[in-house]
Amino acid sequence: MRMNRFATLVTTFATFATTVIILLTLFEMANQRKSAYKPDLVFGTQNSFSIDINKSTNTPEIMPFIEPRESHSKRVFHLRQPTLNLYNIGMATAKAITVNWKFDTDAYINIIRGLDTEKKYTINMTYLGKSPFLRVTQPGETADFSMTSFVDSIDYILPAHVQKEPHVIMLPPPYLPLISIIFALSCKEVPESNPPTPKLKVILNYLDIGNNHHKKEFSVETGLGIISYRKNVLENFGIIIEVKEANRTKRVERAETFIHSINERFEKTKE
Repeated sequence: MRMNRFATLVTTFATFATTVIILLTLFEMANQRKSAYKPDLVFGTQNSFSIDINKSTNTPEIMPFIEPRESHSKRVFHLRQPTLNLYNIGMATAKAITVNWKFDTDAYINIIRGLDTEKKYTINMTYLGKSPFLRVTQPGETADFSMTSFVDSIDYILPAHVQKEPHVIMLPPPYLPLISIIFALSCKEVPESNPPTPKLKVILNYLDIGNNHHKKEFSVETGLGIISYRKNVLENFGIIIEVKEANRTKRVERAETFIHSINERFEKTKE
């Protein structure tokens, strides 16, 4: 009688275990199927550009400029604008993409006002029609930078194995003049560390081919590149832009903490 009960218990447990394994297998297959149709948008991790210093005004060359083409009668308007490369490293197409910049203009302006002891720069908001612009004035130059270009829309981006070239994203128009002025003011003498600059955030929202919503957040940090002086006068400087994914950074930190705890346990076992 006891043997029959034991056999029944073993059979019941085996059936339960088999059911669990089947459910886990189906769950894993469903996840694999979803990942096969999931896009994954990421920015190139780093970019850099150089800013020259105007010798006559001793200010950074950041204003829009007009460059002659082959024919001197035709001129084309250029805006110096740093960019980032956007890739789709997933297996499927991303569509209905919005790029939303979180840009605290006031934080940058306050830093400039604190550094600008000679009062070379005037920065304030203005309106052209109903559109807001940031007006930047430095010796001999004034230019307006749009404050409405903080949201961009992209129809779709194919996976990187299909679309070899990245999609180029322009940073907000006021970013270049503000960051360049901060760096120029901070580099009158060789700086001991990177100038203080607020982080620039960008949020991506997009859909996959099944119309499932995806959201990713990144932070953009800036640092000094190569700085060039001539007779103790600043000639030019490089700006390095580094992009970090917010959630991925947290995952990496958790993984590093876990690995560190494992190493500590291993060291204790050797003692």
